[in-house]
Amino acid sequence: MGDPMNIFLKPQFLKYIKYASIILILVFSLDLLMTMIDLGAYSGSSSIQPIYVFSISFLSLTMACAGVLMIQRELYGSSVAVATGLLYIALTQVNETIHQIGFQAEYVVMIGIISMICFIYDRLLRSKVIEITVLKHKLNHIEQNFRITKSMMEITPEMLLDDDLDKLLNRILLKAIENIPRAQSGSILIKEGDEMIFRAANGYDLNLLKKIHLRFEDMFQYKIGNLYEPAVIQDIKTFNEKNLNSDLSKTDVMEVSIAKAVLTCAIMYNDEIYGFINLDNLDDPNAFNPQDKLMIKHLAQQIEIALKNHTLVEEIYKLSQYDSLTGANSRKHHEKLIEQIFEQAKTNQTQFCIAVIDVNDLKRVNDTLGHSVGDGYLVHFSQIVQKQISHQTIFSRTGGDEFVMVFSECEPSCARDKIEEIRNEMKRTPFTAVEHLIESDFGCGIACYPIDGTDLKTLMRLSDKRMYEDKRARKLSK
Repeated sequence: MGDPMNIFLKPQFLKYIKYASIILILVFSLDLLMTMIDLGAYSGSSSIQPIYVFSISFLSLTMACAGVLMIQRELYGSSVAVATGLLYIALTQVNETIHQIGFQAEYVVMIGIISMICFIYDRLLRSKVIEITVLKHKLNHIEQNFRITKSMMEITPEMLLDDDLDKLLNRILLKAIENIPRAQSGSILIKEGDEMIFRAANGYDLNLLKKIHLRFEDMFQYKIGNLYEPAVIQDIKTFNEKNLNSDLSKTDVMEVSIAKAVLTCAIMYNDEIYGFINLDNLDDPNAFNPQDKLMIKHLAQQIEIALKNHTLVEEIYKLSQYDSLTGANSRKHHEKLIEQIFEQAKTNQTQFCIAVIDVNDLKRVNDTLGHSVGDGYLVHFSQIVQKQISHQTIFSRTGGDEFVMVFSECEPSCARDKIEEIRNEMKRTPFTAVEHLIESDFGCGIACYPIDGTDLKTLMRLSDKRMYEDKRARKLSK
């Protein structure tokens, strides 16, 4: 159940109290006026002149009207009522004949008390209204922040399905425009060195924005010396004319400067500025208020969390798909990729070759120079290979010193030529560590589809067998 006192604090109740007080004040004032007239007629004294009676009567009416107006305006009407009552009491003390009129001063006090009660209720209601307004404001702020947080949480599963950062930023921007009132369009800039690059846009041509060359020092927050707090730009056209260095025509500059107000905030990442989010209103220079600044700051904090989650997803993705030491494809990811190549070759009736590689002398390097040097030896080998092959070639680490390359749409001679190029490059750039110069070499076996087999197991087994044969032949030739 609610507080019974709340009934007396409702505006309707206060309204009735005010009306009752107004009526009582008017009645009292008319009674007082009649009393003054009767007093003048009764006394017949020369000390009470008609002008005096008229003045007192006019004063009482004036004070009564002022009381009515003040109560109507929710000011100190009770004070006027009490003052009028005190005036009447004073007159009763001055003129002993007032008791013959039959008017009791207690009535006046009662009116003053009623007016005072009205005033107290008015003050209580005002304080309650202020408290409720503040609570509603806080609740609204919490609800808006919750919507922003919820929107960012909805984006998180999408990051698990797609690691494209630009898509993520565009999704975040769309959610921001949906959640910030009066935001109609916007953009996100990312800091790359000293340059600010547009990576997401809504309501603008992103390709057009990418032609704009903005330095970090050109940003509005940098100009006003407040990088970390939200700001509102109300004259973006003038700002752009002064600061834009772009390949845009005058028409294009006008197109990207149509916003009347821009709400902007820095995006932080690991305590450094990562970029800026800008939300635009195209109609009203005063569209954004301090509450919107709080909201976009909360949004920027949520974006930082989303970016950290995205980075974490990327790291997990890399760990699952790439070897952490060499950057080559992991064994598990390699199996998926080679299956795709195999299916494409069968469908398109094309060739591909598998080259199984075993790096020589890794055990000797580990035993004599240590495993950290051995790791460097594998990294050196991987870097040479990755520089020599194309993006279409699959390069994977399937074991400690075992690697596999898959050359798509490549004949046996083509694969052999690629392997020979890698060997020659390794001879030209030997591995150096702990004042030791180590010439890298490897054994390699090649099997091609469909010449050497029409299923993956046969091809892998044959290429593995040929790799060991190649290692033995190279060892005997030394």
